[in-house]
Amino acid sequence: MPPELSTIAAEVLAFIEEPPEGAALRRAFDDIAARLLSAQRRLNPAFAAWCDGSRTRPAEGAGAEAYPAVPTEAFKHADFTCIRPADVTAEFHSSGTTAQVPSRHRHHAESLALYGRSALRGFERHVLARQGFRAGDPLPENCPGARMLSLTPSASDAPRSSLVHMLASAMHAHGGGDARFLGRRGGDGGWEVDVESALECLDAAVEEGRSVCAMGTAFNWVHLVDAMDARGWTTRLPAGSCLMETGGYKGRSRELSREDLHAAIQQHLGLEPHDIITEYGMTELSSQAYARGPGRGGVFRFLPWARARVMSPEAGHEVADGEVGIVEVIDLANVWSVAAIRTSDLAIRRGDAFELVGRAATAEPRGCSRMSA
Repeated sequence: MPPELSTIAAEVLAFIEEPPEGAALRRAFDDIAARLLSAQRRLNPAFAAWCDGSRTRPAEGAGAEAYPAVPTEAFKHADFTCIRPADVTAEFHSSGTTAQVPSRHRHHAESLALYGRSALRGFERHVLARQGFRAGDPLPENCPGARMLSLTPSASDAPRSSLVHMLASAMHAHGGGDARFLGRRGGDGGWEVDVESALECLDAAVEEGRSVCAMGTAFNWVHLVDAMDARGWTTRLPAGSCLMETGGYKGRSRELSREDLHAAIQQHLGLEPHDIITEYGMTELSSQAYARGPGRGGVFRFLPWARARVMSPEAGHEVADGEVGIVEVIDLANVWSVAAIRTSDLAIRRGDAFELVGRAATAEPRGCSRMSA
């Protein structure tokens, strides 16, 4: 593999472990992003073709802002990768309806390790930090910490899901021996929740007085909430408990607004609004954004090695604070793919963060609740 990308990956890993602060952060990010996109243009044939065919043709040495972001839809039709086919060890597919062609994000051992570090650090700092864990620290021996539960299938049942890979990494690092996956694949390939096992685990945590860190897609949570409604089941999870939801319905359940879904979860599990964390991620990225608290979806922020910008599709520049545009992300952890990604998500710019408001009118539906493979 090109040693240039391995060198940049080492810099990104160091950036993830100890990001600079203040003005040094922006300088370091801009420097790595420009060199990374330049290298990807030379080593990623699909990205080179995209740059050459775009209205903006960045010159050698141009800054990151000069490079055109690749729409997520393009990943359905071309392999935006610097990795040789013989070196691929994992391939994540986007979720959606079975009629859709999935996007693909290919990995080899080195890229998967960087992806895992980026995803785990984000999870630690946004989700586990809610329970007082310090990022990167393993749970102390003889201290079980929170019971980690995922409403998704396991990695062996959903090997092409980047979300499940992330959750499996977090549970392996911090879940101890009793972390549980409580989902399964149905006959049509969609995800289902093992409701009885989920309620048993929640009951046991309450009986033991042990906090819970429970995770799943919006569809997973609707499935569980509906089962709780049918049984008249409610509880109050122990102090320090938290919940993560990732959005996504794809026709797998009735759809609820995020406010209504969070209210139902709070009612059944005795949580407060700030106990619920919402994750924003996608197959084409290696980093995730998070939001916490009430509202349409909260205000999402990435950690320092990924930067979101809300762009005007007409004018081609970032919108003013409070205005609506399309979310683009520069993700430094996407070393062997493409660092600049254009999503189909509409959002309001909130400084260096964004508030989701929906999908662009021409975008296909997506979400983690219905997997393509």
